[in-house]
Amino acid sequence: MKYLIVSKELLDFSLFSSEITKFFIEINSEGNVVREVGLDKNGVVVHKYPSERFKYGGYGIMDLSNFDLDFQDDLTSEEFENLWNGYVR
Repeated sequence: MKYLIVSKELLDFSLFSSEITKFFIEINSEGNVVREVGLDKNGVVVHKYPSERFKYGGYGIMDLSNFDLDFQDDLTSEEFENLWNGYVR
């Protein structure tokens, strides 16, 4: 797995939510998004995929096939798990 951070400075998230300012994304070896965590400007989790709790939790927001991104880890698997479990860094 790879772990990527995408901020609103890189992409416009306003189509999905005006709240999200940063995405933390888990990517498998084929480059597909496995999980997403979206934070607002205060560091509060406002999106998770997959999840039944959040508005867009039934499907992922980030489709990385449209972007030429270098899939280098921006954070560790432990850091991602902490975000996923609600511990903001």
